[in-house]
Amino acid sequence: RTEALHQTLPPNVLFHNEKEQRKSGIRGDYFNGIDLQDAPMLSRIDERIDFQWTLFSPDPRIAFDHFAVRWEGMIVPDSSGTWHIGIEGNDGYRLFMNNALVIDRWDDQGFGTKMIPFKFEKDVPCELRIEYRERVGNSRFKLIWDRNVRHDLRDARVQRAVDLMRTCDVAIVVAGIEEGEFRDRSSLKLPGRQ
Repeated sequence: RTEALHQTLPPNVLFHNEKEQRKSGIRGDYFNGIDLQDAPMLSRIDERIDFQWTLFSPDPRIAFDHFAVRWEGMIVPDSSGTWHIGIEGNDGYRLFMNNALVIDRWDDQGFGTKMIPFKFEKDVPCELRIEYRERVGNSRFKLIWDRNVRHDLRDARVQRAVDLMRTCDVAIVVAGIEEGEFRDRSSLKLPGRQ
């Protein structure tokens, strides 16, 4: 059984400015090389940030390995609240919210998830910039948040299991990690609240 702890930000909250008008999607500048210094080889509007470039690059003009992406735009939520937002990915990345660096994992790393709490206000744009670099191998990358994820149900199920185990002489607990082709782990840290 798997439980969603987060979801990819949907297209209806991601925007960019074009000629002083708000347009759907987020602007992605794609670079050959990982330093984000030269002119991009490709600029396009991405509907969402949810990519898995396993056996190919983002575009034929971009190198298979050793590339970078800078996404810029805004999140305009349709309701207010404090949610966790972050990145699920590998290699190096940085997340900026309203021009403040909130997640800095620029060093090379294996696949993982990093999230921070952030207060959103309905219809108030939050400036967004993400920098990502991919050196070699598989590339998985998502912009995620936990909006609309029912943590209370998960917490209640965990508490029921803990209460039940306290009444037993012996408890056998089975916990797991997601594994499979192209999903090698750099750590044995269990996901979520395991």
